[in-house]
Amino acid sequence: MSLAWPEPSGERLSQISPSAYTALLRCPKRLAFQRDLRTKHWVAQSTRTALGRVAHRLTELVAQGTAPLPPDRREWLEAQWEALVQQENLLIEGAWPNRQVPAPRDWPGYVATRVRLLRRLADLPADREGPRVPGISRGSTGQPSLPWVERYLEDMRTRLCGTPDRVERRDGRIRVVDLKSGVGQAGISDDQQRQLLIYAHLVLTAYGSLPNDVVIQDVRGREEKREVEGKEVQRVVAQANEAIDSFNQMLDDGSVDARPGPEACQWCPFRVVCDDYWESRDDAWPRLDVRGVVTERTGQHSVRLDLASGLPGSTTFRLLLTPGVKLLMGEEVVALDLERAGPSTGRMRWNSRLRRGAAD
Repeated sequence: MSLAWPEPSGERLSQISPSAYTALLRCPKRLAFQRDLRTKHWVAQSTRTALGRVAHRLTELVAQGTAPLPPDRREWLEAQWEALVQQENLLIEGAWPNRQVPAPRDWPGYVATRVRLLRRLADLPADREGPRVPGISRGSTGQPSLPWVERYLEDMRTRLCGTPDRVERRDGRIRVVDLKSGVGQAGISDDQQRQLLIYAHLVLTAYGSLPNDVVIQDVRGREEKREVEGKEVQRVVAQANEAIDSFNQMLDDGSVDARPGPEACQWCPFRVVCDDYWESRDDAWPRLDVRGVVTERTGQHSVRLDLASGLPGSTTFRLLLTPGVKLLMGEEVVALDLERAGPSTGRMRWNSRLRRGAAD
């Protein structure tokens, strides 16, 4: 029962979002796997992305003017937070059947994100123009009025699309604001700068004016700001279009480039189906991942693998299974994101991805 290693295929790109463009630059094969119906399901729900969605949604509700005024706002925020978190928790439980998903309060970053976000949102002034509906024009000049909150934008000419968190006017300057919910946000990375400049182009197309500033805002409300330069926006837009053409040509040729490496592969969920990853990785790479054939049961919840690749100096590996997982003798398996539990031994986490021989 050997594993198959698919070559990703799919529809050609007709347009691209900033997040998809980032994936394409890191590894074209990753984007192809992400778009392939046979493999896209490996992008499973995670607690980190769940917290990000909760933070974005709660910020959006406050920005639209739907939150009550103090002192009632704090109680409202807490109730909304709990409801949104429970919705995300149900999604995670559905995405990880037979796994023991931790309670939300045990999610990494939960407490810090909640405390910082609710403290900031409780102090935000009310929108003087009242509640807003995303994407609805309110101006009398024919232009959509600002602020825009989670408004989808696209430019068919340049094949770009995206949904900036917020576009606003402050002190006479137009700003594109992107909320980052991670507790470790520091500065503006190259990927974030590229994303924001694409948003700036989309705002120019939809609103008629190039934004003055792009801003990253963390859950505390702290901001990192860069002034927008028109030539830089044009350069990023041109590069994105070239990347679309290059990716489409790879699809037409039937072979999409992979760019395996420690940084590119570290957070990629498609390590589980990517043969290039397993041919390239070594023990110095981050993450404890194994690929091998089940040769022995070593306990009720553990097996021994004959390694096909992965750990130099070892030919076997003991895999401690998470409750609800059972493996068959002789089947090839791939297990990702293990917790080291001794020499040549790893324990599955609740969210360790597992791919099994003929089962897929």
